[in-house]
Amino acid sequence: MLTLGGWWYGIGDTPLHGACPGPDRCPHEPDVGEGAVAVDAYLKGLAPDALLVRVHCHV
Repeated sequence: MLTLGGWWYGIGDTPLHGACPGPDRCPHEPDVGEGAVAVDAYLKGLAPDALLVRVHCHV
């Protein structure tokens, strides 16, 4: 999941902020808590007109 704040969340991965070179050098706090419950709450809290897109990308 990519949040509006620029955070990438992958299943089982450490959140990664898009503006930082890596998790070990990122001074920012993630905008979503840990686990599926936090992700669900984030998605439910988006504006009603928010567009959700699912993209599967493997690099």
